[in-house]
Amino acid sequence: MHTIYILIENKNERLDIVNPLLSISSTSTITCLDCSNASVLKITENRPSLVVISHKSFKEIEKIATRLLNYDCKIPLVAVTDDVTTVKTTQNIRAIVKRQDVGERLTKVVSNILSVFQQKNEFYHPFDNPLDITESFAQLYQNEMERRKNLSLDKHYSCVAVIDSDIVQTKLDLKQFNMMLDATVKHIANWNFDDFQCTYLVRNEHVVLLIQSDKALVRDFIARIVTNLLKDLQNSLQSNFSIGLSPLNSPSKDYKKLHDLAIESLDFRRVLGGNRVIFHDELPDDKIWVVPLEPDAFKQLAVALHNSSCIEMHNLLTELLEVVSQKRYHACCHYIRFNLFMSILNACDSPNILSKNYLPQNQLFIQFVRIKTREETNSFIRMVANEVYRANQQVKQNSLHKNYMNIIHYIEHNYSDSTLDLNKLSNALGLSISYISALLKKHDTSFVKYLTDLRIEQAKLMLRNNQRLITDISESVGYSDPYYFSHCFKKATGMSPRAYKQKILRINN
Repeated sequence: MHTIYILIENKNERLDIVNPLLSISSTSTITCLDCSNASVLKITENRPSLVVISHKSFKEIEKIATRLLNYDCKIPLVAVTDDVTTVKTTQNIRAIVKRQDVGERLTKVVSNILSVFQQKNEFYHPFDNPLDITESFAQLYQNEMERRKNLSLDKHYSCVAVIDSDIVQTKLDLKQFNMMLDATVKHIANWNFDDFQCTYLVRNEHVVLLIQSDKALVRDFIARIVTNLLKDLQNSLQSNFSIGLSPLNSPSKDYKKLHDLAIESLDFRRVLGGNRVIFHDELPDDKIWVVPLEPDAFKQLAVALHNSSCIEMHNLLTELLEVVSQKRYHACCHYIRFNLFMSILNACDSPNILSKNYLPQNQLFIQFVRIKTREETNSFIRMVANEVYRANQQVKQNSLHKNYMNIIHYIEHNYSDSTLDLNKLSNALGLSISYISALLKKHDTSFVKYLTDLRIEQAKLMLRNNQRLITDISESVGYSDPYYFSHCFKKATGMSPRAYKQKILRINN
């Protein structure tokens, strides 16, 4: 029995949408609601087989689809709209029907979707073209069912092989997938062996081969034919693929379990690398306890991300990745790489800068999880380390500039203090004397030079006021001894304060 919800913007079109659906199945339950949030909440609570959304604006339909996804509700949706020109994303929308085609077209679309999704988790494809989704999916499903009817499962020995592209894709390209499927079908059609049977299936975006025989499957033989298939796929499609196999000669008829074991083998490309055939016996014994890397190894990298040169940091990271790739770490290799990835992110001094210059943290996690092979994982970790290093350097430069400005600001506001020295400046700003000296040196000055120059310039301004005494000016700019002030002033300007004052007076007169 199917439960169908219909969300309608205009109540006047209710009968136009409901009537075609009544002819699909007499056992279906159809409920009409408006497009409000309350209706969306009701749908998420009841989890129907299908939802039809009718609205003049496709953007509004997408908003409803997004709200359903936010509730983790991946119910197949059908959109009824005239606004098909704005279609950019399909999310969980399986098909789009134009309003003028509501009758026969809507009936066909809904009927196909219900026939596909009545068996949970059988097949799933996120297709690119929403207008052709249902027909393509239904045809694939129908072909699959025809093959299964003719499938013989009476062989004694079984093995499952799962084929997948090594390229990370955010959304499966139907055309590319069909090319992989066609190349696989053409290749295995030439497998004419006695007491040997191979059938292809489609499951969860993978091409799956069910290999069966009455005689024990020989590893070398399976390795040869599957490797030839892999080479054929690579040459035909100019891309990299990997194939994971379940244990050979399994007497088990639990094909789902065999499929899961083949997926385990395929996932091991994260350790061994992609572009290869992986047998299940290549996986490490899960009973062996492997001690992870020493925590100090990650600490050294964190220090390098802050204080070393970029080349030194990358050399250390390369050494760590080479150590992780050693066979003794195979059982926990991807776990160690994830910890390494996390230690790099934790060493970032400014997630905001990293997010602005590269990617937000949540997107980094998503990319790391999606990566399929060892090569891509290592490359991604190196790229993230490089971006973290750049972010830390930017923070460092910002910090240096900020500290330099704080030093200058303090001196300019306290130059009149005759007791001002490096110790007092250091205590006031919480910076070491050596750090202050080094920072001022980078700007081609020193504490004494900057303070003296500032005091002399301020004294020049005050000497232009003929009413002020030189002794008062001396004290105002931080010199408690007028004679020492005169000495410093003459050293800086080539004349005494009195001579400078007279010179200014003559110019004014």
